[in-house]
Amino acid sequence: IIGGLNLQEGDVILTTHHEHIAALSPLQIVAERFLTNPEEQLKKLELPVYTGEGEISEDDFVDVFIDAIKEYKEKVRLVVFSHITYKTGTRLPAKKICEKIKNISEDIMILIDGAHSIGMIDLDFQDIGCDFYAGSGHKWQCGPGATGILYLRQGAESGVDGYWPINGSLYPYAGSFANLQLQLQYVGNDNYPAKRALADACRMWDDIGRRRIEKYVLGLSHLCKQRLLQTFGDQGVLYSPDVYALSSGLTAFNPFQNQTDSTILTEFRDRLREEYGFIIRTTNFKVRSDDVDDTQALRISTHLFHDQDDVEGLVAAMFDLYQSMS
Repeated sequence: IIGGLNLQEGDVILTTHHEHIAALSPLQIVAERFLTNPEEQLKKLELPVYTGEGEISEDDFVDVFIDAIKEYKEKVRLVVFSHITYKTGTRLPAKKICEKIKNISEDIMILIDGAHSIGMIDLDFQDIGCDFYAGSGHKWQCGPGATGILYLRQGAESGVDGYWPINGSLYPYAGSFANLQLQLQYVGNDNYPAKRALADACRMWDDIGRRRIEKYVLGLSHLCKQRLLQTFGDQGVLYSPDVYALSSGLTAFNPFQNQTDSTILTEFRDRLREEYGFIIRTTNFKVRSDDVDDTQALRISTHLFHDQDDVEGLVAAMFDLYQSMS
């Protein structure tokens, strides 16, 4: 999608300081190819990061984008952000962000990275109001690897400043025999079993009920956050807000006093797997854009196939291991 946009020399792209390399890499490529001053015109906005102190609201995230658009005015051409940040698991108020941006200018294109939202959250792409929404098929949707789901708003490909599927194998030779959907999906000798498996996984999720899945996953996430706070008290830092509208199935937490020590968290993660049988991952991020050192955290996923006993057992194991390592 990023490669197919008609970017001009004076355009400004807005993204955030908590994006995945899968978005940042193509953004950097097009910025260096088409923009006059890539360092100034590709702006990584600083998102609010919850650290357990004070309150955080949806408006705090909306304001970050709107303030930047007002600063750069008509120069803003593209806005890219994650619906759920992979670093802290914070869920951004995507619909509110899109509404506010489009109220300022319909010409600003909005691309949402939904890698962790598809299969976890009950989504209505048209209701969100973005131009493009891309998500993984193998994560929370439980499809096979190397599959994904891509949404394009109807009409996003039309007009002088629209989108061209330049990466599609059929473009520009599609002519009358291939619509935009086929152009974007055609890759020659395709992996049809993988696509079929993804479709089957989506149908299973539909049968269970996506709103029901969201409620269940976020319920486990809430339980996880509450148990971490109750068990560790003031000894750790929770980086994922326990507010339903901003919550996801991802929880970032660091129990140790030194929040920038990656070595101890790596040992903790490995021992938790080897000695207790619980698999979680580590993550790192900057709370403030100008931080010298990255903040380190453990990232926990409470999935559809987990239950309350899994969460309780994980927190108990984490606390037991923490005590032996402190």
